[in-house]
Amino acid sequence: SAKAGVSKSTISRFVTRLGYTNFRGFLSALKQDAVNGLDTPMTRFAGSEKPSSPDAVLQRHLSEASTNIRQTLEKIPLANFEKALDLIFDDSRHLFMAGGYVTEYYLRAFAAHLRYIRKHFTVLGANAFDIASELGQMDAAAVVLAVSIRRYSSVNGKLLRYFHERGHEVILITDTYSSPFFHYATVPLVVHLEGTGTFFSSCSVLAMLEALLAGVILRCGDSFLDRLAPIIAVQNLMDLYAVKGVKG
Repeated sequence: SAKAGVSKSTISRFVTRLGYTNFRGFLSALKQDAVNGLDTPMTRFAGSEKPSSPDAVLQRHLSEASTNIRQTLEKIPLANFEKALDLIFDDSRHLFMAGGYVTEYYLRAFAAHLRYIRKHFTVLGANAFDIASELGQMDAAAVVLAVSIRRYSSVNGKLLRYFHERGHEVILITDTYSSPFFHYATVPLVVHLEGTGTFFSSCSVLAMLEALLAGVILRCGDSFLDRLAPIIAVQNLMDLYAVKGVKG
């Protein structure tokens, strides 16, 4: 506190606002983040304790996934979640979505459902020329929804810096307050992401995207049915699903 020029109580309030119980918990999380930053699938496979059976794999993985979702719920500020809903629901503002090598596909699944709710959105892929073309048409009111976790894609970081420097609203789903891209976010949503396997369970990321989708549908009210009806009618006409009138 002396080096920062503030009182201990100020620091305590600050770490509490970040979602930690106390300063000791904050330091512990920072140390764990430093360890996580050295993680790769190779080091995790070499250093992790292997389950003894398929049943043990199932039990461990689902238990860790459940813990990640529960702890995510405990740490998300409701005000941030509501602000994210407002931004995603506002169809007058183009929504750009950016993820990493794996999380791009989570966003594409989110976008497939979002298509029933709003029109103006773009999922940015990995092709640099396509990205440049899309961003060249980006207006000042555009909003960004990004997912950046664990090893933090450098391409994703460059995109977030681009959005941040131009004053765009950035909704960032990430896994720690010490994420290298956290300061680019205007609406941070920090999910819990821990585990003992070679690959972490990302269910908390998927759960957050699903919660955002459910919240936006709630914002729609009865108008959601008006948006959905013509799409379902065309799907039925084209015989796209075995069960008529049900979105797949």
